[in-house]
Amino acid sequence: MGKKRIFLPEVDSTNSYATKLLKNVKPEEGTLVYTDYQTHGRGQRGMVWSAQQASNLTFSVILKPNFLAVENYYYLYKIAALACYDTLAKIIDNSQFDIKIKWPNDILVNKQKIAGILIENSFAENSLQWSIMGIGMNVNQKLQGAPFNAVSIFDLIGKTTDRNDLMGLCCQSLDKYYALLKLGEFAQINQLYFSRLLGIDEWCTVVLKGKPMRIQVSRVNTDGLLVVRDQNAIEYEADVKDVTWLLKD
Repeated sequence: MGKKRIFLPEVDSTNSYATKLLKNVKPEEGTLVYTDYQTHGRGQRGMVWSAQQASNLTFSVILKPNFLAVENYYYLYKIAALACYDTLAKIIDNSQFDIKIKWPNDILVNKQKIAGILIENSFAENSLQWSIMGIGMNVNQKLQGAPFNAVSIFDLIGKTTDRNDLMGLCCQSLDKYYALLKLGEFAQINQLYFSRLLGIDEWCTVVLKGKPMRIQVSRVNTDGLLVVRDQNAIEYEADVKDVTWLLKD
């Protein structure tokens, strides 16, 4: 991961640029596109990812996971989240800060968003033709006290972090988990993912299909849907659009 890197001082979206590369020049797997500034960064469900210029980490990795069956595409989100988790755990003291994966695509520290993941896929028959794994991480931008629930590494440790070193750490972790995925080590990936998931063994407040409730996370099913249980032990399945997390309770 990241042996070949393409740096762009400014771009609309690293995911969009990576898509154009795939359509025009057939880049090798692991090619990484990164930038100091995205003018139209994208998040999940069409949300905008906005970041201060030359302060944060914004990159996309091109993957060709044709070994992965279509029904297992969600494991790409799992390994991306695990790689981000491990990277942050090497930079901040996770005995002092609570690092969690918030299903499906965010990383939180003390229930504040520090990183997000956007994966775009192209399918061919029953396998993945290619995937673009986009990662954005708040690094040196001061965010505490801002009018949104976000935090940066700088806010947490009080000093700047070299973004290239951080990206290198993230690529090392991605390599490790992508190798496990190739070996079909789904059980190991699941065990690690669920042990770091927000809502496992703790009560959280969410709005589920328009109804506020207290829930615990039971699992993520084979379709990539979140399965939660309420205080009466009744289980519900939720797609991304069905659940809003209320993290300040």
